[in-house]
Amino acid sequence: MHTKIAAILLGTLLFACSVSNTNLSDVEGELRVSESPREVIFSVTNTGSESVEFNFTSGCQVKFVLLDDEGNTAYDSESNTGCTAALTSFTLQPEEVKVFEIKEEWIPDSISGSYILRSELIGYSDVSDTTVIVVQ
Repeated sequence: MHTKIAAILLGTLLFACSVSNTNLSDVEGELRVSESPREVIFSVTNTGSESVEFNFTSGCQVKFVLLDDEGNTAYDSESNTGCTAALTSFTLQPEEVKVFEIKEEWIPDSISGSYILRSELIGYSDVSDTTVIVVQ
């Protein structure tokens, strides 16, 4: 009985940590791709006048999704990455930027062609951006 109650409380705690009351209207996500050598950068900027805290239920804070021309998911890093089971967070002060770099190794060898690349903070889908990327 105590085990079931503990499991329910833990599940509630983890769910609560992924939900934010943060006002995201002053937070912007930007995805940039450069060639030779290829770099893919997702940056999150606090354009507001107050600090903003982001809380996550794992060590993964950002995800990258490749969508084909029909909008189907060809690859989702969140589903294919082993994330540590730890509560993590970061705070952005006004005008502060946090940068996440995408390593090309995470794209499976079986994927090639033109895709829409979408990046977002996990649990904060409003903090996102998309661009077209060609995978060879």
